[in-house]
Amino acid sequence: LFKVPGHADPIIPRSQNPTSTYWVRLKLKVLQDIDQTYVLEFLDQKIDLIELYVPHITAQNQIKYEMLSAGDNRPFEERTYLHKNFTFTIPKYKAGSYYIFAKIKSTERVDLSFFIKRIDRYISYALTEYFYLTLFYGVVLATAIMSFFIFLSLKEWSYFFYAKYAL
Repeated sequence: LFKVPGHADPIIPRSQNPTSTYWVRLKLKVLQDIDQTYVLEFLDQKIDLIELYVPHITAQNQIKYEMLSAGDNRPFEERTYLHKNFTFTIPKYKAGSYYIFAKIKSTERVDLSFFIKRIDRYISYALTEYFYLTLFYGVVLATAIMSFFIFLSLKEWSYFFYAKYAL
């Protein structure tokens, strides 16, 4: 459905200078009319600011850009999708080529990698990811609690420090 022109080998651009602002131009080649909802997901959670300029076709067949923004320095509740990654909805385009521009700013070095996914696959992926993260953090918490109780019963300080380290 989509084709992103470029190299056969994947290239993950990285910001090299944390004080710079990077502009990325994504050429989106839509092979057939889109009838489902797709999302553009940036994978690095350390990005301070992303301003995404997404084209919309007006009734007069003109292209107007809408600015969507997200970032680590903005409140989590303002995100369109309450997920750890920065995710934007892509409009339902007709077949053709479109340019999406991204302005990216971060005080740390970041990967500028992203995915375009159908909304149902994105939701499935997000639920699965959070399920495994919950299991992982549950095991860490259980280990810390167990170590703390061992410390209380044996008075062995190494178990206290292990519980503190696990948290």
